[in-house]
Amino acid sequence: MADKKPKKGGALRLVLIVLLLLVVGVVGYGFTLSATPSFTSNKVIKADADDIHEKVSDLKEWQNWGPWKDMDPGMTWSFTDKTNEVGSKMTFTGKDGTGWVELTKVDEHGIGYKFQLGSFTPMTGSITYAKVPEGTSVTWSTTSEDMGFKLHERYFAKFYAGSMQEMFDNGLAKLKTQMEAN
Repeated sequence: MADKKPKKGGALRLVLIVLLLLVVGVVGYGFTLSATPSFTSNKVIKADADDIHEKVSDLKEWQNWGPWKDMDPGMTWSFTDKTNEVGSKMTFTGKDGTGWVELTKVDEHGIGYKFQLGSFTPMTGSITYAKVPEGTSVTWSTTSEDMGFKLHERYFAKFYAGSMQEMFDNGLAKLKTQMEAN
């Protein structure tokens, strides 16, 4: 009987096949992740919508009620001359990079904005108010523009979704505390 010799490169071929399957799996799963992730938080605040609007519609006030100063005390902000009308812009620099927020809508029902952090796909968002028996319902929402083939951003959104949600919840909790203290 002749001894069968193992094929040369068999182990290497197996490793390459496993790596290829892994890459295909990671890419395939990445395309199942949302290309337009969104985050929403809501709080009922015992305050008048007009008073809430004063804090929310002025970008200079965001550093007082938003969650960012707690997360990054060294964060710095700069603003356009006007900070509470359409076209007003806030730029910031912090430990996670630089970015900006620009107001795209300002009216008695809330604000709309566009947001970008570094080179990530921009996001659009809103903070709206509605009168309810307990006070004013404030809803903060943000949705990413279509990320397309940027799989690293889809994974980033997936793995940091909890942090983003917590950030929105904390921001509205701070706003509620400040508004109800007055």
